[in-house]
Amino acid sequence: IVTGENYRFGYKAAGDVAALKEFGAKNDAKVDVVELVPAARPDATLGDQVSSTRIRAALMRGDVKSANDMLGREHRLVCDVSGAAAQNSLRVALAGDGEDVLLSLENVENVPPMDGQYRVRIIVDPESGDTSLKNAKDTTVSLSYGRVAVNKYDVFDIQFARNAVAIDFIDRSSKSYANGVSGRW
Repeated sequence: IVTGENYRFGYKAAGDVAALKEFGAKNDAKVDVVELVPAARPDATLGDQVSSTRIRAALMRGDVKSANDMLGREHRLVCDVSGAAAQNSLRVALAGDGEDVLLSLENVENVPPMDGQYRVRIIVDPESGDTSLKNAKDTTVSLSYGRVAVNKYDVFDIQFARNAVAIDFIDRSSKSYANGVSGRW
């Protein structure tokens, strides 16, 4: 178990790191306590440390640059495209005249940023745990109405994805929503 030194848990946050260490010792679980990482910009509401709450708040504002700074890397959204609905969407994109492949945000592994247009890096079917960017494509995507639109001509192999599409968010390029992502403007 890895936790920050200010971790609280349980009813009314009665549990602390000392209680977690005691639990770990009794149950043969190793507990590692890490030092808190100071935030570049302290926040009156969210405190002086980097935290998952601060990162989620930045993503909810569409501020991927701040989220990336706190993470120490680009925020990665992994879209599971192995299911029947996702595969149908990819087949429609391959056969259709439209430019965009629409991926549902229902099957993502983590928190997407706020709706808008973003500069991103996309990796189609990354190997498990692979952080290399050798097959990555830089492009722009649009998030709106629970979907992400990826131009199939910018990332041609997205139409042939079988397992996952990883999207690394670099920066928000526009607050505007994409025409066509939801079928309405």
